[in-house]
Amino acid sequence: MNALDERVFHEGESLMQERVGMRERMAELGPHAIRPFMTEQHQAFFAQLPFVIVGSVDARGQSLASILAHPPGFIVSPDPHHLLIHASPPAAGPLHPTLSAGDSIALLGIEPHTRRRNRLNGMVERIDGEGILVGVRQSFGNCPKYIQARQAEYAKRTDTGPVHTATALNERTRTIVAHADTLFIATAHPGAHHETIQSHGADVSHRGGKPGFVRVDNDHTLTLPDFAGNRFFNTLGNIVLNPRAGLLFIDFDAGDMLHIAADAEIIFDSPERDAFAGAERLLRLTIRHVTHAAASLPLRWQGESQLSPYLADTGKLDSNLTTPIPHSKETTRMATQQEVRPPLPPFTREAAIQKVRMAEDGWNSRDPARVAMAYTADSQWRNRAEFPRGRAEIVQFLTRKWEREIDYRLIKELWAFEDARIAVRFAYEWRDSAGNWFRSYGNENWAFDENGLMQRRFASINDLPIEKSERKFFWPLGRRPDEHPGLSDLGL
Repeated sequence: MNALDERVFHEGESLMQERVGMRERMAELGPHAIRPFMTEQHQAFFAQLPFVIVGSVDARGQSLASILAHPPGFIVSPDPHHLLIHASPPAAGPLHPTLSAGDSIALLGIEPHTRRRNRLNGMVERIDGEGILVGVRQSFGNCPKYIQARQAEYAKRTDTGPVHTATALNERTRTIVAHADTLFIATAHPGAHHETIQSHGADVSHRGGKPGFVRVDNDHTLTLPDFAGNRFFNTLGNIVLNPRAGLLFIDFDAGDMLHIAADAEIIFDSPERDAFAGAERLLRLTIRHVTHAAASLPLRWQGESQLSPYLADTGKLDSNLTTPIPHSKETTRMATQQEVRPPLPPFTREAAIQKVRMAEDGWNSRDPARVAMAYTADSQWRNRAEFPRGRAEIVQFLTRKWEREIDYRLIKELWAFEDARIAVRFAYEWRDSAGNWFRSYGNENWAFDENGLMQRRFASINDLPIEKSERKFFWPLGRRPDEHPGLSDLGL
């Protein structure tokens, strides 16, 4: 594993692991279970499959789940670090217009009749007439839990049905969801388009339950259970940081594919969760977009499906319960016990100075995901003329910022404070891609919640062109050393 790929789990996954008391155990287990290459067993497994589930992210940051199907052998692994898929994204599916070289991609190889499955997360290195070449970043196996046994056989379709798009479910798509015993869910770290860190990419996984385990609350909202799993929390960890999720439902009899783009929210505690046998938490999904491709999947399923034995003690959501689950501090707006960020308001002068230095250190890391975790999940910003809302938009904003502002070094200084509010002045130096240097001066107003997370940030900033010889910030990129002068010491 190289230096860029050293993180097996990102912040969201670690927060979920900590919530169930498994963070230290997963930190120990993760590097052994999740590898930056494929074992020979995994290479051979993908090669024998007639289909693969694909997770991707479009240009707007929406996660998408789709499927590629061809006769076995269409997936080959030329070496442990690459997988070549001899297939093109179907024109009717969401993958076709979104996938290009450099994009994050997630693959789930699943063999339902043996209940085997392996995951691969990586980057598209090439997409052309030969197919899709994927560079491996994470490769790992999953247990057989909740997989319904049914055998797939490739069956080329000469005719396919119509493709319908909508912003809500209709009678046909409601029926597909209501009778489903299987779905696939794609999620992504908010920096998936930009990051080189191993864990900061796209992911796609499987969910299974008894028929009807997904409840249609209304034509815009779905609720499904989350059962006990491997404690990696790849899916839920992504949702903590980025609520965009993509679902894929398959009508195994008709060959229909139903793609749903949604915003996901984790429900940790609720009466409905308690009433659902086997559910550790619930997922509520608010639908953004629906694509229904009728009679389009080139697969035929042999024999009768067999329900997973792990589902014996699980139930399903009562379809008569239509009251929405209330928002609370126990959702993936993530106001959890793990998200307390001391010092807490009301601030003393010493606490306010500490809060300012913590913010400076975070921004000097130039790590968008790390910085975003200091803000509430619904934090509201005004930064110059941009207005990010929520962690996903904050990460996207900061990613763009630090791509443009090279060799960024920042100093913040306390200006005033009262109760849960802090005023700050700051300056940072940076250069653009042409080598022009700037010193940017600004003021910030901050408002915090009771857990020490910033709810509001309003920043006014002006950029002053400077000569390289006029620079004043020279420490190595990263945290400003304690002995380095502050703004007042530098006369700024």
